[in-house]
Amino acid sequence: MLIVHAGMHKTGSSSIQETFFGLRRQGVSYFNPGRKNHGVAFEALTNPDPENNFAFRQLGISGDRLTDMKRETYAKFDAFLRELRGIGIFSAGAISLPQDDGRIIAFRDILAQFDLPLRVVMYLRPPHSFMESAFQQRVKAGGLGRIEPLGLWPQYRKRVERLDQAFGHDRVELRVFDPTRFPQGDVVRDFAELVGVTLQDHEIRRVNEGLSAEAVALIYFQRKFGGGLETEGPGRPARNERWVQALNGIGKRKLGLSDNLLAPAFERHRADLEWIEGRIGSKLVDPASKDRVTIDSEDDLLDLAADNLKHVQRILAERLRETEFSDHAPAVGMLELLRTLA
Repeated sequence: MLIVHAGMHKTGSSSIQETFFGLRRQGVSYFNPGRKNHGVAFEALTNPDPENNFAFRQLGISGDRLTDMKRETYAKFDAFLRELRGIGIFSAGAISLPQDDGRIIAFRDILAQFDLPLRVVMYLRPPHSFMESAFQQRVKAGGLGRIEPLGLWPQYRKRVERLDQAFGHDRVELRVFDPTRFPQGDVVRDFAELVGVTLQDHEIRRVNEGLSAEAVALIYFQRKFGGGLETEGPGRPARNERWVQALNGIGKRKLGLSDNLLAPAFERHRADLEWIEGRIGSKLVDPASKDRVTIDSEDDLLDLAADNLKHVQRILAERLRETEFSDHAPAVGMLELLRTLA
């Protein structure tokens, strides 16, 4: 049997991928194209215009190298499916994105060449927490310098209906992302039970992709008023990630978007919420959460950034002390900034 884990994003997918990529259990096979997240593999297998795909541009893969990668990915996936015995897992949140561009059909057609039982599993995040996570991710990824609640809605029907149509309603299993329903509150254990595996504690690999409210505010401030996401030069994805993680050391609270701020999105997409609740047969409601900084407007977010600039100064001072004296650029940059503010 092949289990296609289709996300959604921000439902513990990275921890599931990290755990099963490294798991060694007889009868359970995790597709290995060289990456734990199969999103790039999914694009290589199905995207008719990969040269313009964001994932490949970020990786700097194009031309002949991209052509070779597509060929190698298809060959590996073909071999994986042909040799599969027991349970096979393919995990890519990109499968549940709401775009209707033919990639799901292309993926279905690849799988149809093999006589394999199939289950498509998708975790549904309730709308409020999904929009909060989506906002943070878009700020981090550099594509957002303003708060637009209407653009954060999960688009449940577009995500689910295309899977139902491609694979069949009876093959698509929707599970509400609610830790209170999971074994020991853990989505990795929930997915493992679905696969038929009991995990030991040491076998679980957790990936914490969450950002503190303070870090989100500071990144947002830079995206809105500064240079935005760095897009040029070698090593830029890793450098951007190190910058984000340095800021993530500031504060531990989570960012919340107020009910008032998100109300227009709920009103606009009321029918979509009713559709997905009808599909799963229950209400899709976020459990209560604590230790949050709830913002009601962009001004609240910018004020939070301003309140935490002093911590950026501390991090800068620490990094400057760690810098080799022969590298004058960081010190000169600090001095030039002081001259600008004097």
